[in-house]
Amino acid sequence: MTGAIVCESILEAKTKKFVIATWGTSYWRLCDRLLVNAKTKADVDARHHHVKAYTVIEGCTWQGHEMGFRVATKEAGWVHFRAGSKAEWAKWIHALLSLQTIKVRATPTISSNSTSTACDDDEVPTFACEKFQP
Repeated sequence: MTGAIVCESILEAKTKKFVIATWGTSYWRLCDRLLVNAKTKADVDARHHHVKAYTVIEGCTWQGHEMGFRVATKEAGWVHFRAGSKAEWAKWIHALLSLQTIKVRATPTISSNSTSTACDDDEVPTFACEKFQP
């Protein structure tokens, strides 16, 4: 892993197995914008081939569970999590909200003279997320 470890713990995550979404417990680590997942911490530390990595776009609280949060990734879209304690939940929320927002260029619009335009001030956050309310 490159970069400093921002947050790590064992979490419940909602994942899809074929068509069915199920909850499973595994080890998760956030290093800068890289979210890494494996069954155990030792697997992540050893960089086993079955370790999964996701690029984080942003993260926020999730109202679907008291200690829930969700993370938008480039590879898997929204991933939902449940923390085991309020302290663990707060640690992850703080780490995710500390990440700088990634901005992407908005879709170019067609002006009245049929010229496509896009400029730097067309940049918008990729995903909208609820603001953290302690």
